[in-house]
This record gives sequence, structure tokens and C-alpha cells, in this order.
Amino acid sequence: MAEQSDIFCNEGIIGSSTITTVGTMRIVLAKDGVTSTHFMVIPMEHRDHIDEFTGQETADFNEALSLIRHVAERRGIASYRLISMVGAESGSTIAHYHMHVIGVTSADRNDEKFGILMANPGARPIHYSIEELPKRARELRAEFDAAKGRTSH
Repeated sequence: MAEQSDIFCNEGIIGSSTITTVGTMRIVLAKDGVTSTHFMVIPMEHRDHIDEFTGQETADFNEALSLIRHVAERRGIASYRLISMVGAESGSTIAHYHMHVIGVTSADRNDEKFGILMANPGARPIHYSIEELPKRARELRAEFDAAKGRTSH
């Protein structure tokens, strides 16, 4: 693991978009979303790759994905994409491991368009301003808190 400082390591920046935490993981609202159900799971400690996760981080990561799945199901979304890009050649612009979890409906299934949107955040249809992002994250927190009791193992 490389010691780094990036946007996901900066509490002042990432804290405003954090919906909730699951142990060592954050569930974050994407500032530039492909769909209205576009979240990211991000380890609190800097990790370049998922292979660097501790056992606890792996368990928390899986629990965070389960929590997002429950929230998506409550919204009537049964399909989603898990996207993880590692390294600059993959299109990743932040060298801090994160996974995009994007709920999709039949209207979102255009694979060519989807690839373009993932590669170009500015082209994504949903953009939260710096003022809107924390407000929307707080609104979503209640939805995630309600789902937390349903995902405990």
C-alpha cells in the first residue's frame, strides 16, 4: 500500500458526500452520477487495490455492498453494475481503490453510452453542486439507516 493523499483521503471533501459508514468503509454518493442510484464504496484507509484489504475491510466491504443492494431493492431496482477501475490505463482518475455501485433500469442499458459516461464524469446526467451534495447525502442517510437493520448477519 502506498501512502498517498487524494480526494478520498481528505475528510473535508469526502465527508460531505458520505451517506453512511460500515465499519472501515464509506458509502458515498457520486457527485457526478450515471443514474440516481450511483454510489461508491471506499475504504477509509488509503488502499491502491482491493488485494490490500485486511480481513475486516473485506467483511465490511461485502456488508456495504449488501446494504446498497437492500436500498436499491426498496427503490424497485433489481439490477446494478459493479465497476472498479484500477490504474490510469483503466480510466481511473483517483489512485484510491473504490467501487462504483450503479443501479440500472431498462432505460439505462445502453452499453456504449454507459461506457462513455463512466469515462467522462462531466458527461454524466446527474451533477450535484458542492451545496447540494451534502444535503442529498443527508437525505439518503435515513434510507440507509432503515436498511441497516435488515443486513445484519
